[in-house]
Amino acid sequence: MKKAKTSSGTAELVAKFAEGLPAELMPQIAWQDKLVLYLDRLAAYNRSFNLVGPENIADILASLVPDSFQLAAMLARLPLPENPLALDCGAGAGLPGIPLRMIWQPGKYTMIEQRRKRALFLENVLAELHLPGTGVFAGDAFKVAEPADLIISRAWMPVPKILDYCAARLADGGFAIIFARDAALPVHADFENFLEIEYSSPTGKRKIRAARRGRRI
Repeated sequence: MKKAKTSSGTAELVAKFAEGLPAELMPQIAWQDKLVLYLDRLAAYNRSFNLVGPENIADILASLVPDSFQLAAMLARLPLPENPLALDCGAGAGLPGIPLRMIWQPGKYTMIEQRRKRALFLENVLAELHLPGTGVFAGDAFKVAEPADLIISRAWMPVPKILDYCAARLADGGFAIIFARDAALPVHADFENFLEIEYSSPTGKRKIRAARRGRRI
């Protein structure tokens, strides 16, 4: 993948985005330059790699990136190990995972993506970003056997199937993080609904749920 310079226009958009962040979502580490680079790469390869629906950086920033900041704030509230092992299943173009790792960096974070072009994009952009403990598994998520403390899924499979997958791969007390619009988390014998957040987006209300393995709902 050919390198490209970052855009001053993207930097302006990111600066404006940062100004609008609520205080409780504002990261305590530097992240804006990395987000500019990521967004520029995403926009440059979006059409040829079929990465995301929005076609311009302003729309990507407004509709997709805020989820990462909401998720980081949620993870800070969970009783995770000091160095958790996290799996991001169906990582796609790296949303929410890549912006998340710019601002939430404990442990090891593996982005799992089976589609070749998207996995290649992830590998190349991560090589530029140098995000701590963050890598790509270019293959089938069902072939990952190492017990995880955290599994993140956004539109990967129907929620009941996601919970089945997580039940087989999460350590006791681990968390399944699910982006869903359903009114309630489906009942699953291995999980309890531990935490839920709701927030506004350009397309309406969104919810992120943290289900903890090891207890009955």
